Amino acid sequence: MKRSRARRFLRECLSLGLIVCGTVAPALAEGTPKGVENNARLPSCQSKTQFFAGYRWVNLDDSERAGEYQDLHSSLTAGIDAFSCPLPYRFHLNGEFLNKNDVYADTGYAYSDLLLFRDIFIRVHHNLEHSDYQHSGEPPEINYEDRNVGARYSTNISNNFLSLRLKAPDFPFHIFLKHRYVAKEGSIQQRFLLGGFENIHKISETRQIDWRSNAITLGVNSHLGPLEIEYTHDFSRFDPGNNNVLYDFYPAAATRPADIYPHNVIPETESRANSLKLHTSYTGRIVASVTLDNGHRKNNYSGAVADTWQGAVDVSWVPAPSLMFFFKYRHRDLALDNPDFVTLKGLAHTMTYPVRRSISSRKDIFSWSASFRPISRLTIIPAYHFEHLARQDSAAWRILPEYTNIHSIKLTAYTRPLNKLKFKAIYDYKYYDHPAYNIEPDSSNQVRFSTTYLPIPQVTALLDYSLTLNVRNHIRYLNVEPDTVVDGGKRTSRNDRFLGSLSFMLSPKASLTASWAYYRGEIEQDLAYGKWDAPGWDGDLPYIDPGVPYTNESNSYTLSLNFRPRDDTTCTADISHTISAGKLLPGTAITETPDSLTSFSALKISETELSIKITKQLRPGWEVGLKLLSHIYNDEIDDRQDGTVYITTFSLKRSF
Repeated sequence: MKRSRARRFLRECLSLGLIVCGTVAPALAEGTPKGVENNARLPSCQSKTQFFAGYRWVNLDDSERAGEYQDLHSSLTAGIDAFSCPLPYRFHLNGEFLNKNDVYADTGYAYSDLLLFRDIFIRVHHNLEHSDYQHSGEPPEINYEDRNVGARYSTNISNNFLSLRLKAPDFPFHIFLKHRYVAKEGSIQQRFLLGGFENIHKISETRQIDWRSNAITLGVNSHLGPLEIEYTHDFSRFDPGNNNVLYDFYPAAATRPADIYPHNVIPETESRANSLKLHTSYTGRIVASVTLDNGHRKNNYSGAVADTWQGAVDVSWVPAPSLMFFFKYRHRDLALDNPDFVTLKGLAHTMTYPVRRSISSRKDIFSWSASFRPISRLTIIPAYHFEHLARQDSAAWRILPEYTNIHSIKLTAYTRPLNKLKFKAIYDYKYYDHPAYNIEPDSSNQVRFSTTYLPIPQVTALLDYSLTLNVRNHIRYLNVEPDTVVDGGKRTSRNDRFLGSLSFMLSPKASLTASWAYYRGEIEQDLAYGKWDAPGWDGDLPYIDPGVPYTNESNSYTLSLNFRPRDDTTCTADISHTISAGKLLPGTAITETPDSLTSFSALKISETELSIKITKQLRPGWEVGLKLLSHIYNDEIDDRQDGTVYITTFSLKRSF
């Protein structure tokens, strides 16, 4: 039945798209200009090449957190920036080597409009935190075991994107290929639990990873008069490598005997998709497009699969230069399937457990919007958005509703009351009918204002502020034992965001920019904590903690200076300081528990970064550069993360 509905929907969308596109195409074809042969001489283009080489000194004090995305070893540096275009050929090569784990390369080649090739490679290093189990504040009832005390964790991520496009001579027909390869290798900290309630072990150990991901897109497209048609096929695969399953001894429990069992599995996955797109020319008053695609995803470890059918229709109408209308429709059928049972294979025992049905769904989205200009300095854009999500097999999941509807009304206004003043205002209201999760509100209100002001030619001011208010009047919790749903409770949230920036043109050779970014998030929610009676380990109704507040706040200040003291010398200086803080304040409802959650929830961090760069022309074709970078990380709650990194880079550049 699911596939028959999907096929019927596919035919309906395709029919609608063909009708709309076919209706619009003849009208557009009449105004399509004939091709004009151009035998003019191709313009000349000057080639250029730049090389640079240098050395990068790194000095680290204390924690590596100060250089989270830096390879903290001194190294030679080199780079190239080359561009050549003896038309109809075009070639470019841009590369930068800071060290073996910080590399960027971008190369491209083109011949007329018949061949277009580009390849971009990026490699970065990520230093990871080692969470220490032995610091104060952890509850003593848990046994902590760090199997690799003092180990350092880091990963190297490589990302390569290749694209190739071929075009037929004198006809708009293209064949294209896209390939993305991502590799992540190194060591990470794996944390997990062993044992039962009376004997819990919290384990930490080093895990070596070697992840590989490949994604390929093959496609063709062509312009057939005023119509463009495109077909693509996508395939992707994720390979977790050989160390994708860990094994440990688990003591006997009510549902299994003692044995060595697998845990923390990283599965191999693969997916494929097909897509068909049609759209009319973008030059007419009426523009229409239709997109149809289907996809298949599979977890090769568990056997779970997901099949999707999606469709989209877009229509825009411009009856007058000052009036535009837009309509969008989206549909998605998501069919999830998983095995009815899962098998847990230990070294000496094998158990089988039942698995609940995954939730399949059907989603429909309609949106209407318009843009009109009642006066020359004012543009108004009203929009309405409706989303309907119907779930299947949701009864077994207890607290999930069968459907969720979202209504959204949005009003945007652009105005320019003065030649030097621009203003933008947005109001967005959303209403959720049967929200699925406790973090989803019943209603949401958002307002946003932004303005740009140039009081004098040398000064530019930018202000942007947004306020979001969310309210959920009825949240639900699923209690384990006794197996029941706990109703009631409320959740409210408020988010404030502000950005202010001032730019000054101090002179033709100097500019200064100062900015301040502020964010504050507040959540107040009734929380439920699981409760167990100690004598028989029988369950009970949860602790209810009403109106628990959580706040997080950040302030970021930035100052940037760019000046040229001499014609052959350029200097830039940037300094930024960020303060982040967060806190959870549970109430008195959990005073019976042995430990306070407040001690685990405080956050107060400051980061300061200073960057200075100086370049000087020695003589024509030669340039020397010096860059200084300092980053200070200060964790006021856990000073083991404090650290400072200093990086100095010297380079010599030659231009041809």
